[in-house]
Amino acid sequence: VPSETTEDSSAEEGATYTIVAGDDPSKIAAKTGVDWSVIARLNNISATGYNADGSAISPGQVLKLRE
Repeated sequence: VPSETTEDSSAEEGATYTIVAGDDPSKIAAKTGVDWSVIARLNNISATGYNADGSAISPGQVLKLRE
């Protein structure tokens, strides 16, 4: 049986972080233990916390923490 759902269920613990209200780049880096520069590069976000389309990062947005 092909298991199309294994990608989500087998994701490494801590491979993503969901932004909550009040988060900013330094808080996210502190909470995750991952340098913001790495998070920004993996998610195409600026050093100051803006998405590629110019919108600010926002609660509910899921960030990749690993390649």
